[in-house]
Amino acid sequence: MSDFRRALDDCGLNNLRFIGKWFTWERGRFLSINIRERLDWGVATLNWVNFCPSYQLEHLTHSFSDHYPILLDTFGKLKMSCINEKPFRFEAKWCLEDSFEEVIRRNWNDISRSVPEKLGRLGQQLQRWSGSKERDKKKNQALLEERLNCLYELDPTDEILGEIADIQ
Repeated sequence: MSDFRRALDDCGLNNLRFIGKWFTWERGRFLSINIRERLDWGVATLNWVNFCPSYQLEHLTHSFSDHYPILLDTFGKLKMSCINEKPFRFEAKWCLEDSFEEVIRRNWNDISRSVPEKLGRLGQQLQRWSGSKERDKKKNQALLEERLNCLYELDPTDEILGEIADIQ
C-alpha cells in the first residue's frame, strides 16, 4: 500500500472529494460475513481540479457487481438544461407495455387528417405517454433508492442485508 501511495505522490495525484456512501465495495448478505470497504477512488492532479472546479464524484447506490459504480461528472453543479423539443424516436421497449396498443388505437382513430399529420400527432402522443411511463419508473426508482439509503444508515442485520439485496 505504501508503494501505491508513493506512486500517487510521484504522479501528483490527490483524492477527489465525493458524495454518497463512504464504501464502494460490499460482500456478504448476512451480518456475520458482511464486509464494506472503500476500494474505488477518484484521483486527479491539481491542474485537473483547477480545470474542472465544479466536478462531482458520486458513489452510486447500487450495482449488479459487488463494486458500486462511481460517477465523475466534470460539470457537476454547473449543468445547464436546454429546453429543446426532442426529435421523435421510436422505442422498441414500448411494444412490451400493456397500454401501448391502446395508445396507438385511441390516437390514430381520433385523428381525421392525412397520414403524415396522423403520424406527427401520434408521435407527440407517444412521447407524452412515454414521458409519463418514465416519470412513474423514476418515482419508483427514487423510492427504492431512498429505502436503500435508509437501510445503509442502519446497523446491518441479516434482515437488513437481505432487504438491501432484494431491492438491488
